[in-house]
Amino acid sequence: MLAATIPTDEHVHSTFASRYTRSPVPRFHMPERSMPKEAAYQVIHDELMLDGNPRLNLASFVTTWMEPECDKLMMAAFNKNYVDMDEYPVTTELQNRCVNMIANLFHAPVGEEETTVGVGTVGSSEAIMLAGLAFKRSYSRIDTDRRVRGREGFERPTHEEKRGDRLEHPIHVDAASGGFIAPFLYSDLEWDFRLSLVKSINVSGHKYGLVYAGVGWIVWRNKEDLSDDLVFHINYLGSDQPTFTLNFSKGSSQIIAQYYQFL
Repeated sequence: MLAATIPTDEHVHSTFASRYTRSPVPRFHMPERSMPKEAAYQVIHDELMLDGNPRLNLASFVTTWMEPECDKLMMAAFNKNYVDMDEYPVTTELQNRCVNMIANLFHAPVGEEETTVGVGTVGSSEAIMLAGLAFKRSYSRIDTDRRVRGREGFERPTHEEKRGDRLEHPIHVDAASGGFIAPFLYSDLEWDFRLSLVKSINVSGHKYGLVYAGVGWIVWRNKEDLSDDLVFHINYLGSDQPTFTLNFSKGSSQIIAQYYQFL
């Protein structure tokens, strides 16, 4: 969310933090002097009490409760940088397992000759943007259809139909809400990679993937459906690491929580 600057110099007051500090806290400027850790906690804690109760939030369609065991795993992983694959190889392995589990759930043609690829994101919105970028890059390599010339090609579409021409358009499925429901409740419904024209599927991990907000997934049918031009290869953290996201550094806790829910 965009935030605008405010010229006024208002202050934040906390009744219960007054035992630690007597000076009001500037609202939009860093204070000249730091305050005791107890005071900082009390000031922020008192303000956060005015937020709504996440358990009662049914409007944003995200998970607001997880089991205590999963909370412990997430707390232990808050300080792990997800992109540092050399430093945290097990976390990378858990992400790869999640991608494979989702690919198999969506009936991807995984075999010796075909390789499905996927990536974890901060949400299904980022995932569908990546799918759009992949389609845009693949479309840029397609030659203009030379069969359509001038106005007549648009005024007489039945002419092409009589010739038996068939254009196949690849499909991306936005399964943000239903991707983790349909495979279990409507297993006979063919909406996923069982359809040959479906090239990619995105799904939200923090909706019916039952993970706190901050995780989504996208899977491509074949490696060829994701152009190599879009994959960044970075090596300043160590070995070569291919990545395709709209961000870089991020926490590992949501990835670990997703694997927990899959188990």
